[in-house]
Amino acid sequence: MAVSADIEAFFRSYASAAEAMNAEALASLHHAPCLKVHGDGRVECLLTHDMVRAFFEELGGRYETRDHGESHFHDLQATALGSAAALASVTWEQFRKDGSMYRRFRRSYNLIRVGGDWKILAATAHRE
Repeated sequence: MAVSADIEAFFRSYASAAEAMNAEALASLHHAPCLKVHGDGRVECLLTHDMVRAFFEELGGRYETRDHGESHFHDLQATALGSAAALASVTWEQFRKDGSMYRRFRRSYNLIRVGGDWKILAATAHRE
């Protein structure tokens, strides 16, 4: 479906911003307010763009302690919800700077179209 190509491009942009740990770029890919449902069951509501950026700044600090190098996504599954919303799930793999994988997880996203751009409204970690 046409939406999948757009959404795949969105996640490529997300992965590039995450690899650079560019908190501002990551925040710009989110709608504020947005929800983050974490793997431990916590639900976090980030009300403003600044709160989303601060979330990624803190996350970047944690990634540094893991010697984070890059992230890749695969197994993208997307379902259009009309023309301005979609559900998407991806598997993320995170690698250290030496190339070893240290984390693999699946996350689902509620996306909405704002103007011509996709934005994350909610992200839900899949609990194992």
